[in-house]
Amino acid sequence: MWGFVESFDDCTNALINGQQTRLLGLGIWKERKQWPFEWLTSSPNIKVLGIVFCPTVKENRQLKTIAMNLSQLQTKVRRSLWKASNRRLTVLQKV
Repeated sequence: MWGFVESFDDCTNALINGQQTRLLGLGIWKERKQWPFEWLTSSPNIKVLGIVFCPTVKENRQLKTIAMNLSQLQTKVRRSLWKASNRRLTVLQKV
């Protein structure tokens, strides 16, 4: 497995930062405790480009991945609407 990471480093001329890199187990690896790389830590969910990813879509009959993203989106929309509601603009300023 380490050979794969070294090949990636050589091809892309990039190094994997162990302090910022997180592992997310998918499928049968979702509850895995031991990983091939001791210097990487696993995480119950990760955020990539503003989207939260979880190991499973459904958990306890709830859509976990979708629910987490939806709640964050609702919070952002509420904040934006609240900020916009405090602005008092004239007709000329609105155009």
